[in-house]
Amino acid sequence: MKNKKWIFAGLITVLACVCMACGKVQTQLPANIGEHTVTSTTGEDSAGQSMNNANNDSDEESADDVTAVTDTDTETATGSDSDTANTGEATENEDGTANTDQNPDEENNTAQNTSPDGTGTGEDAENGSEASLEGKVLLLDPGHGGIFAGAVYDGRQEKDLVLQIAYGIKDYIEAQNTGLQIYMTREDDTIFSNDVAEDLQLRCQMAEEVGADVFVSLHLNATESHENSGAMVLISKNAAVTNACSLLGNDILDELELLGIKIRGTVMKDSNDTFDENGVAVDYYAINRHCAALGVPGIIVEHCFMDNTADIPFIENDDAIKALAEADAKGILAYFYSTIEQ
Repeated sequence: MKNKKWIFAGLITVLACVCMACGKVQTQLPANIGEHTVTSTTGEDSAGQSMNNANNDSDEESADDVTAVTDTDTETATGSDSDTANTGEATENEDGTANTDQNPDEENNTAQNTSPDGTGTGEDAENGSEASLEGKVLLLDPGHGGIFAGAVYDGRQEKDLVLQIAYGIKDYIEAQNTGLQIYMTREDDTIFSNDVAEDLQLRCQMAEEVGADVFVSLHLNATESHENSGAMVLISKNAAVTNACSLLGNDILDELELLGIKIRGTVMKDSNDTFDENGVAVDYYAINRHCAALGVPGIIVEHCFMDNTADIPFIENDDAIKALAEADAKGILAYFYSTIEQ
């Protein structure tokens, strides 16, 4: 009997140990789950999930994300929470915003419909889906012409290149079916007058005759040193048109910059010998001055320096010149669309 009691007591002890061991395991499992939940609310686990989402989309993205993963992130990414990340369900970024697993192609398609400056003059404008510009008038002025060759370098003349740019602008805009009416001060190698002062004044007078909203004079630069490069836009200092000139000029420069051209900005210059009734110097450049007197924003686009090795590629062939023209056209359209939105 005594032996049976010891045996019975031994069995009870063994059963108690087994129960205690089971109880210990059961208390550890919720603790582990709790740790993952707390980590997720701090944003650390979210970083691990974002890494997994990135791995589904591109190796390049994931390589960048891995460098920011902490020990906790790595542990979480290989645990049960990482399975949720791969389902495409929304997770949280560190700033608390939703992070969903989006197809990169969908992101690219969205970006293609918006121009770099956010005005919407990208693919939508090319498809003619922007608001109509009917009633708006653009006057293009291919600089120089006739006996006025403009800058000359390596056997090429400015007057010929800017005429080609003007036709490129006209062709591009007309292809968009925007309704914008386009005129040109010259369509061939002719001029209004052999007197340069009169010629410039008559060009600006045409803006009034056709009812132009803006006057865009097209030019190329050059210097004796051949060291300068880049694009600039000469604008009027006349308060009545300065803002419009600046907006138009910067819209064009934004597009030229996308081609890789150095941007020198918009420039105003005082006349050395011409003053208004109050003794204040007027615009140095006749185009700026005469257009402003008519209430028309008139700008001079100096696309690049045709004698500089860094800028020559932008005019070296027909494709390069076409690219310049299309950049101008996109900038001009961006300006006109911004004016009808106001």
